[in-house]
Amino acid sequence: MAKPSMKVGDVFPTNNNSNLVITKYESAKKVWYRFLDTGYESHTAAANIRRGGVRDVLAPSVAGVGYIGEGPYLSWYPPEKNPYLPGKERSPAYEAWSGMLKRCYCKKSQERRPTYAGVEVDERWHNFQVFAKWYYSQDWRGKELDKDLLTSGSKKRYGPDTCVLISPENNTAINRVGSIFRAENVAGPERWRVLFSQTFSTQEQAIEAAVNIQLSIRHAIFAKLKRRDSLEGTIREILTEQIRSRTDIILPGIDV
Repeated sequence: MAKPSMKVGDVFPTNNNSNLVITKYESAKKVWYRFLDTGYESHTAAANIRRGGVRDVLAPSVAGVGYIGEGPYLSWYPPEKNPYLPGKERSPAYEAWSGMLKRCYCKKSQERRPTYAGVEVDERWHNFQVFAKWYYSQDWRGKELDKDLLTSGSKKRYGPDTCVLISPENNTAINRVGSIFRAENVAGPERWRVLFSQTFSTQEQAIEAAVNIQLSIRHAIFAKLKRRDSLEGTIREILTEQIRSRTDIILPGIDV
């Protein structure tokens, strides 16, 4: 059976539930097309169009907002051609990017981690190419994406102006130390505990200790990043108020 002809104006479906229109036919190996939904234009072989194997890189594919974009960064690599993790298919930037978007825009993810409700991602970072370029320009190996360090959590937004990459240990510490726990059902007066620290007899002593630990961690992180803490003049007051607001968590039966 002869293959159907292909001419300018013909519309073809793709395997990703989108349609494209032929805009120019140069040869069987170079056919120009435009996706009807996003306007993305490029060219490919006619056979690829016929089998629906063309991808709209501007169509959202992650959490309803993230799209791959047009550029050199891939969501996965052939193991022998992976420039970031030789011998593996994983794309570190894609894993960080898709995880960030899912935390912010996926309902199932927010059911597990409700603190991300209302957190947004800078529109520039909806494009994976833009995010990946930023990511690989950082000291990314063994690091995690953090949105709170530079703003002390005052801006619930991921973006190039609010994010840094820090070690998992620092990321965990700077978040967990920021809570004070009241120990109940224990002998003696009311006690307050700071994670990774000792137990104190008053709430204010515990808050001060938690703030000092946070400040120490921040100082070490900024020193390693070789950056100045833009909140240096006000961060103690900010942290004190943040930690005081989290002291309603109760740990029953702590042996103090």
